[in-house]
Amino acid sequence: MSDLRWVLDTVGSQRPVLGGIEEAGAPNVMLAAIQPERVRSIVWLEPFPRVMWAPDFPWGVKSEYLERDERSLALWGTREYGEGWAEAEAAAGLTLSPENVLMAGVMSRHTATPDVARELDRIWYETDVRGVLPSVQAPVLLVARTMYPRRIEVAEYVASLMPEATVAPVPGNFGPDELGPVVDVVERFLGVEREPELDTVLATVLFAGECELIEGKAAGLTVSIGARIAASSGASEVLVSQTVKDLVAGSGFSFEDRGEHELKGIPDRWRLYRASLADPLRP
Repeated sequence: MSDLRWVLDTVGSQRPVLGGIEEAGAPNVMLAAIQPERVRSIVWLEPFPRVMWAPDFPWGVKSEYLERDERSLALWGTREYGEGWAEAEAAAGLTLSPENVLMAGVMSRHTATPDVARELDRIWYETDVRGVLPSVQAPVLLVARTMYPRRIEVAEYVASLMPEATVAPVPGNFGPDELGPVVDVVERFLGVEREPELDTVLATVLFAGECELIEGKAAGLTVSIGARIAASSGASEVLVSQTVKDLVAGSGFSFEDRGEHELKGIPDRWRLYRASLADPLRP
């Protein structure tokens, strides 16, 4: 929690929304309980206030998981680490995709040295913030996957201990292609209005007109007209349509009338102009 507070102070973040997954939510709720003025709200994915099994916390892992996890730490930083971790997760009833198994090995090389990993593991297994939860007054969103009913049960248990918590069950396995439902519930919780998806924009290509957007690129009839106008120009010559001439009035350009033209495949006749700078010294 002290590290979290130091980071917030360093970047000048006064009252952020804090997010975390599983045990990573523990420092967030600690800060919200001790310094409520520092936390606007919390998003907690797969909330686990405690890791180990206890008579009053039947969802925690047992000694068998601990033993498998300790064996996997001997492989920290290698591809085999992900496989060992997957074995430990399977003992807890969770299934990791092949992509996540590979990612675990790669990420372990980029996150900590083996000795630090063991120390973090120790802290993880000793964590229990259940006694702090009733003191958190900030709004809290608890996101859990419906494919794991026990995770939903834990989220509901956590919500029962927090005065302003809401449980949001979501489908999927948090994979890169399955984050849509998570993003949706988080945006609704934060009051974020999603920008509308645009399929047309007003753009000036070689003439002004409405262009279709296809994979972020301008397309459609307007672009075809632009291509035809460009094909009508000679060397070192810029031809524009009447609309462009009207839009850039007062910009320092002069326009020589080049008459009406037929553009192949485009209906009607189009009056085109040769554009040039009115003042050659004008930048």
